[in-house]
Amino acid sequence: MLKSIKLAFFVLAILIPAASFCQFSETTGVITSARWKSGVPLGGIGCGKIEMLTDGGFGNFSVNHNWDRPTGIVRGAFFAVYAGDGNTGAARVLKLRSDRYQNTTMIDSVTYFGRFPVAELNFYDPLLPLDISLEAFSPLIPNNIKDSSLPCALFNFTVTNRSDRPLDAALLFSMENLIGWGGRKGKAWDSRDGNKQEILDTAQFSGLLFTTSGSYEGESKNVLGEYLIAVQKEPDLRVTYCQNWDAGAKAVSFWDSFALSGILTDMQENGPSPAGAVCAKIRLKPKEQRRLSFVFVWHMPFQVSQYREKTFTGNFYGSKRDVYNAFDGKQATRWSNGYPKVPGEAFLFGLGRAETITKVVYDTRSSPNDYPEGYILEVSLDGVSWQKVKQADAKEASGQQQGGLLEIAFSPACARYIKITQLGRSFSWFWSIHEISVYNNIEKIDFKPEDPKALLQKIEYRTVTADNSHYYANYFSGAPSIAGYALENKDRLLAQTKEWQDLVFRSTLPFWLRLKLINCAFPMYANTVLTKDGRFSVLESPIDMGGALGTMDQRMAAHAFYTQIFPELDKSELELFAKCQPDDGQITHFCGNVHEVVGSGEVGYGTTGWPDLSCSWIMQVLKLYRWTGDADFLKRMYPRLKKAAAFLKSADQDSDFIPEGGSTYDYENLPRGAFIYSASCYLGALNAAKAAAEAMGDAESAEAYAKDFENARKSVIDNMWNGAYFIKWCSHATGEKNVNSFIAQFAGDWLSRLCGTGRTIPEEYTNPAVKYLLATHLDSFFPVPPMEVKPNGKPAVEACYMLQHEPYLGMEAIYEGFVDKGLEVIRRVFYVSWVKTKNPWCQSLAYSLRGEQGGLISYMTCPTTWHVLNALSGTTLDINAGMLCVRPQLFSGSGELHMPVFFSNFWVWLDFVPSRRRLTLTIIKIFSDKPMELSRVVFSEDLPPVNLKKVFKVEAGSVLDLSGYYIW
Repeated sequence: MLKSIKLAFFVLAILIPAASFCQFSETTGVITSARWKSGVPLGGIGCGKIEMLTDGGFGNFSVNHNWDRPTGIVRGAFFAVYAGDGNTGAARVLKLRSDRYQNTTMIDSVTYFGRFPVAELNFYDPLLPLDISLEAFSPLIPNNIKDSSLPCALFNFTVTNRSDRPLDAALLFSMENLIGWGGRKGKAWDSRDGNKQEILDTAQFSGLLFTTSGSYEGESKNVLGEYLIAVQKEPDLRVTYCQNWDAGAKAVSFWDSFALSGILTDMQENGPSPAGAVCAKIRLKPKEQRRLSFVFVWHMPFQVSQYREKTFTGNFYGSKRDVYNAFDGKQATRWSNGYPKVPGEAFLFGLGRAETITKVVYDTRSSPNDYPEGYILEVSLDGVSWQKVKQADAKEASGQQQGGLLEIAFSPACARYIKITQLGRSFSWFWSIHEISVYNNIEKIDFKPEDPKALLQKIEYRTVTADNSHYYANYFSGAPSIAGYALENKDRLLAQTKEWQDLVFRSTLPFWLRLKLINCAFPMYANTVLTKDGRFSVLESPIDMGGALGTMDQRMAAHAFYTQIFPELDKSELELFAKCQPDDGQITHFCGNVHEVVGSGEVGYGTTGWPDLSCSWIMQVLKLYRWTGDADFLKRMYPRLKKAAAFLKSADQDSDFIPEGGSTYDYENLPRGAFIYSASCYLGALNAAKAAAEAMGDAESAEAYAKDFENARKSVIDNMWNGAYFIKWCSHATGEKNVNSFIAQFAGDWLSRLCGTGRTIPEEYTNPAVKYLLATHLDSFFPVPPMEVKPNGKPAVEACYMLQHEPYLGMEAIYEGFVDKGLEVIRRVFYVSWVKTKNPWCQSLAYSLRGEQGGLISYMTCPTTWHVLNALSGTTLDINAGMLCVRPQLFSGSGELHMPVFFSNFWVWLDFVPSRRRLTLTIIKIFSDKPMELSRVVFSEDLPPVNLKKVFKVEAGSVLDLSGYYIW
């Protein structure tokens, strides 16, 4: 009998083609027998994720709130298969040969197709008489937050007996018990003491419940909870278990038993890496096919954030810490107060003698944002009685300093002691001084500092701890209830997850774009936070940004998927930023830090004063209002919007009608002046603010925003247009210029058009400028277009924030009619992430010009590609005004366009067939109970809306035929 079984396996090996070599097909998206750097994330919104790797293994778990510190490869997590007749057989780990345990045999080949959050795998081995396929997924269902935030992954196996004889087949699921492992950079928790696995058998499933006897307080509670691995019960299914084995050992303790019979014996092997396994065995008739479903659940109920809340008492004390660094002649050293600026603090020193002085220079160029936000400069002869010689508010001080060099000149004054008092507040930047110089009316004075000291506020600290928990805690009490719900509804959950994917795959978009669209949404699992009370936010870069949430500058490009697929979550984060708005009206950089607090800008680098932040928020508020028709949302946001617009106007520090400040492109600190990216964002924000004011019936503000817009646009054209493109930067005060071309010079124009508020710059400028950018940045470089190019054609910087290229150049180019080139901008990102670096589910913001992956991995802006659906269809919406914009554009070789458009409250299927003069929009699905109607259509930004002959009711299945209205 032994010989006959071996012979049968050998014959099958001859009949079946040998495994393909490692490869990736750009035409099918299939990865063959290779381990890429990342795999499709499985998980839930706000729940962390595991990755189903391309070789069949598992890795990069962040399910223990260990966003900053993912696991890497989890060696003890794997599936395995057995096939035999009861006397002899063969077993394989369903994973390629890397990370192999000594006594195991790995599968020969794997094909992998990723369509986030679904991974489809096929396993082949010449000595296995089985066809084995796996569909691994977690539900991501539009407008269904409950089912999209389940902390689980489902694994549907299909096993087919290829042979002509009955066979026993068994599937095994092993998982490490990682409870107790986690933490973050600089704060790791690695204890798995007290972890155990216990058999749990219910009417629905059989499995192992992973728990721990460990107990922690504070942030450490984040690693506590329970896991569950289980198989759904089926007729004639025999389930066996290994409750405890050591995944850190060189060999798998249960493997010999499993390989011999497809059954686990419940041995107990203790070790530092506890793990458990569940095995499900069935009998297959010849050619019979069976489906078995497994589930992995992680119920980690504690999501604790903790920070030290500072209270400034108003009492001051003298500090000598590091004060001599301000006089040592070294730019590398400095004095600093050590925390974000607060008003009233001072730095004073003596000259050792009385001198007549006319200027004091505070040099902070090595920390260029740490200059005083307003100041009073005083002098004294005795250190007791002080005479004020100069004062400046925050705007004046910002205008005086250049790159952190603050020169304060004044009328001659006799002084032995000098004191500067810092007047402003910052939530991010310290007050620092690298060097101090003092001058008389002829030269720099040489002196030895006498008794320098800082007068600092006394601070009281208290630790604030909050358990934010998870959204799923509103519905489920533990891992077993989640597993039961997921298994009971698995077919519906999968079908509704694939529904939106299938629409994309059905379209006539290029295949690479369809593949990119589906998979670029991976941050929905990898980066999101969703608290029990419904606060939603996105980690900028889970590993590299230390817990930073929201990142409003990046959100300008990143928000596409939220607005289209989960508008309630989009609204939640926009409102969170509104809550964070400081008294000066600016919108903050972050809306919290997942380790410290969710819903506050008072975190590191959280409040920066960058104008693009307020611009981004204003435009997104208007867009979400227009797409959802939620008038109450706009009513709540409008007072905040007006404050943000007022802040932007106040940030114009040189009277050129353009706000100054830093930006998302923080790889450099530009001197004060007009930066074309920020200027473009401001124009878009003024367009949006005007539209919001009109919607609120605030005619006075609408008129003021329109006037500000005209002034700002004239300034941009007059001062920054060079006849071919808009130069990167210029100073109204000094006349200095940076004449390089900058790739994001139409960022605000792109989003203004997507908001439906039209162009910010006339076509006579945008069209030739976009053409120039495409020739200079795209055509002249491969694979990565540089951010900044000098007039001689050389790149000005090596690193490229490549993801932002997609909307700011790619979508803008499509709007301007350069469709193929616009798509090529986006395709370059696909090439770099899929073909060159093989890391599509963990893309970075930054890449080198050669396509090498840089920092800020698993980046929040990856879903920006979803904006291309609106760019190609030319669609946007103002549902309360009954107005739809549509202007489809074809790419080379297409001839016609068939594609979905996802608005917040309904989905449309667009059919555009110029050869038949046909343009129709079919309502596929609606998500609102409120009646929705369309009465006007805009076919061109340069033409007035066309009134429909009959009001169109937005109802599922209804067809809006625009063939007779469209200008062919």
